[in-house]
Amino acid sequence: YSKTRCMGAGRKLKTHHRNQRWANKAYKKSHLGNEWKKPFAGSSVHEHFKKNELEYSWRAVHGV
Repeated sequence: YSKTRCMGAGRKLKTHHRNQRWANKAYKKSHLGNEWKKPFAGSSVHEHFKKNELEYSWRAVHGV
C-alpha cells in the first residue's frame, strides 16, 4: 500500500492495521464467531471423531 502524508494517514494506517489483524491465526479464531454456527468448526477432525465416539457410547449405555 502507498503512504499518505497528511490527514488521511491516520485513517489509512488504522484501517490497514484492522485488516491485517485477520492474518493473525489466534485473533481470527477468537473473533470469527463461527462457534455459534458450526459446533466443531474450530476443532480438529480427530477431536470431532472422539466426541462422536463418546456420544455413541453414551447412547449405547443408556439405550437411547
